[in-house]
Amino acid sequence: MSKQQFYMVVCRSPNFYPRTPEFRIFITTNKEFIEFYQGAFDLIRNQGERTFHNYVLMADPVIVHTTTTHDESDVIKGKQRLITTNSGKVKIGYTKIKEDRIYVEVDGWYYRGYKVTFHDLCLVNAMDFTPLDKSKGDRNIIIIEHNKRKSIKSIKVAHNIVASRLYILDMWFSTLELMNKDVMNPMELYLAKVIEPLL
Repeated sequence: MSKQQFYMVVCRSPNFYPRTPEFRIFITTNKEFIEFYQGAFDLIRNQGERTFHNYVLMADPVIVHTTTTHDESDVIKGKQRLITTNSGKVKIGYTKIKEDRIYVEVDGWYYRGYKVTFHDLCLVNAMDFTPLDKSKGDRNIIIIEHNKRKSIKSIKVAHNIVASRLYILDMWFSTLELMNKDVMNPMELYLAKVIEPLL
């Protein structure tokens, strides 16, 4: 169980041009939130300010039940998978993905959030790939290392590291028992929330 105070936050990205993005739900510490907004807002000090609430609809403290942090031996090895997004189905490929989850409680309801770190993420089109556009993404989806084209056994790969900064909320549970079942045997993460900002 984490000793840090986490919050469930309904907010929009600080990158609001050329269009205002939709509000999204994250689970985060105040420190991570400040980094997300590049120091513009603080969950504790700015509560009640009008400008703050133009960007943040809700910021409620949560009870953390458990977190799962995977070490290198738990990392899922690379593959291709089809992701259903608002822009249609997109096939992605990667060499490995690290999944970290958090399970929290708010007002008697239980929620799951996740962070992921992709290695060598590419948008797959048949046998070819489309390298990531460095201008894409949002403040939560970070391209830590941009594409470095290399070949491995004659297969072209776009080397990069893509990670999420805050926990993205993707599931809720009506009972503690249902949440604990997911802790032991988690349902697949809803990765569209990571992929969509990169399209």
